[in-house]
Amino acid sequence: MNKVLVIGGGFAGCCAASRLAEGGAEVLLVESASEIGGRVRKYGCKAGAKCNDCGVCLAGGLWAAIVKNPSVKVITSARVTDLRREACAYTAEIESPAGCIGVGGISSVLVSTGFDSMNEGRSAYLHLSGETGVLTGTELETVMRGRGRDGIFAAPPGRVAFVQCFGSRDGHERSNYCSRVCCSYSVRMTKAIKHYYPGCGVTFFYMELQNTANSDVWAELAAMGVRFLKCRPLEISGGRPVTVEYDAPALGRMSENFDVVVLSEGIHPSRENWKIAEICGLEQDKNGFLRAESAIGVHVAGTARRPMTIAETRHDAVTAAAAILSELCPNGSAAG
Repeated sequence: MNKVLVIGGGFAGCCAASRLAEGGAEVLLVESASEIGGRVRKYGCKAGAKCNDCGVCLAGGLWAAIVKNPSVKVITSARVTDLRREACAYTAEIESPAGCIGVGGISSVLVSTGFDSMNEGRSAYLHLSGETGVLTGTELETVMRGRGRDGIFAAPPGRVAFVQCFGSRDGHERSNYCSRVCCSYSVRMTKAIKHYYPGCGVTFFYMELQNTANSDVWAELAAMGVRFLKCRPLEISGGRPVTVEYDAPALGRMSENFDVVVLSEGIHPSRENWKIAEICGLEQDKNGFLRAESAIGVHVAGTARRPMTIAETRHDAVTAAAAILSELCPNGSAAG
């Protein structure tokens, strides 16, 4: 049987492992955290009166299926510390709670180590003081996951602000690019908030708005009463209420109060990418994401490769798994 090492047991790694096992491969899934699932495991559904296509449901049942799959061996709280190619196979050294493990006979390797979020809430252009009422997009995901039938927040908010491009398009934060996903999840969160609290005023502070669907979602939100201000806030003071200071294009320095302020942070390349690149013979692009252009038998999938939505990540992981299966057995199933 062909053995595939999957480094990273988040959403991409689990999607790939499932497809690989389905194709007849023996999978060794190594995850640094204490459980598989990564960030998506903590994300919440953003449906209101109807589904908002956030993609969270694509993970439904995946974690349990991976753990129960006899063709997938999962090692958590573990890291690959070395990878050596000998003849036509790889040998991996894995540091795990059981000690150092050497695994040989690996036919292919898939790296799906995910991404980092904003650097601990710091920004080169925005001064933050106080935490009360201020959430990152990731933290609001967790709130969404725990919402009840009657509401999202402990108390109905009167005013909510989304600060887009938080940590993106910022050289100090290693992100001179658009992560794309921030607009997508902010739109869906806004729709869910307006579903529960129709009278809530929502403001978007933005630099640029990206298309998130085939329809004009921004016009749709504007029709719901959402306000858009093209500027970056300069200072946010947490509290009850949260105070946001910003430079309005025509009016100069302004100050407004909100009940909740959401910092819509993007996708950053992992700070460990240089290490995994060195171990696996990978390259990094100008932004720090991983590329497998010259590594024999090594593939990269998901947000380790570039910013992606949940749906895009699943497609990318399944595509990478299919490519591996094709390499393992070009004329048929990978089973052997």
